[in-house]
Amino acid sequence: MKNNIVLLEIAEVVAQIVPCKTRNRNFKSACIAVSGDDEECDHDCRRVGGWYGGSCKNQKCVCDC
Repeated sequence: MKNNIVLLEIAEVVAQIVPCKTRNRNFKSACIAVSGDDEECDHDCRRVGGWYGGSCKNQKCVCDC
């Protein structure tokens, strides 16, 4: 039982260190940060996906989960 608690605590620490990112498939165009798409991506991730936010990465809108 004690080992299970330790493993859960380790998993929580790893989850806090490794950020969760997921591609926003609703964002159809190329995501170019300098053209203002970064703000649109962030808004779309929050409004549509219910994520924490988002930004352009490699011309794709990526949401923070």
